[in-house]
Amino acid sequence: MKIIRPERTRKPQQADILFIPGELTYDIFLLCYGHSPHNFPSIISQTCHSWREFALTCPVLWSSIVFDKNVKHPQVLDMYKTQLARSGEAPLTIRIRESAVRQPSIKNTRTISDLILPQVSRWKSLEIDFDVPHKVVRMFFDKLRHARAPQLEMLNIFQDSSRWKEEQKIRWRFKAFEGGTPKLKRLNLARAKVDWQSNNFNALNQLTIRDGSLKNSEFGTKPLAVNHRPVHPLFDRNPRYYDPSWDRD
Repeated sequence: MKIIRPERTRKPQQADILFIPGELTYDIFLLCYGHSPHNFPSIISQTCHSWREFALTCPVLWSSIVFDKNVKHPQVLDMYKTQLARSGEAPLTIRIRESAVRQPSIKNTRTISDLILPQVSRWKSLEIDFDVPHKVVRMFFDKLRHARAPQLEMLNIFQDSSRWKEEQKIRWRFKAFEGGTPKLKRLNLARAKVDWQSNNFNALNQLTIRDGSLKNSEFGTKPLAVNHRPVHPLFDRNPRYYDPSWDRD
C-alpha cells in the first residue's frame, strides 16, 4: 500500500541583497548611476523584485536615453519606446550615436525623430555624436524648425569626424527651435550659420564653435555679440577638418 505524505511547504526565501544596509544600497545606486545612467534602471530592474519595483516607480531613472543601437530592429525600437514611457514627465537627457542611425540612415533618423520629437518640451540636454552623418543632422534639426524646447539647457552637435570628408565643406543655416529655447545655457555647434540675435540665446553663457563656423574676424579674445550681449566663444579649429574657404563665406 502506497503511503501519500503531505508535501512540505517551503517558506519563501528573501534574497541576500535585501539585507544590505540602506546606506550601502544608496552608495551602490549612486556609483552605478554615475557610471552609466542610461543603463542603470535596466540593471537594477534585473537584480531583484524589490529593486525592480523601485525603478518602475522612479521616472527620473529612465530619463537618460542613449540611442546607440540600430533602431531598425523591432526589439530595439520597443526597448526605447518602453524607456520613454517609463520616464513619465521627467526632463530628458538624450544622446544620438552613429550606431543608431546606421543604414538605412534616413529611415532610422525618421524613426528616432518620431520617438523623441513629440517629447521636445521635456528635453533638458541633447547631444549628437561626431560620427553621425551630416545629412542626418540636417534632416533631424530641420524637423525642429518651429519647435519650442522650454527646458533645453545644453545642445551639443559634434561634427568633426574625418570619416565624412566629402561633407566637411557643407554648412547649413541652423533654424531649429524658432519657438524658443529660453533656458539654453551651453551650445556646441559646427558647420552651421546661425542668427546670433535670435531670442534662443538669451540665457547662453557657454559657446563652443568648431570647424570655421564663425568668420576669422570674430575669433580670438573678441566677444561675440549674442542678442546684444557679449559672449566669449571657445573656438576649436582642428587643422584636420578646417577649410579656409569657410572664412570667406
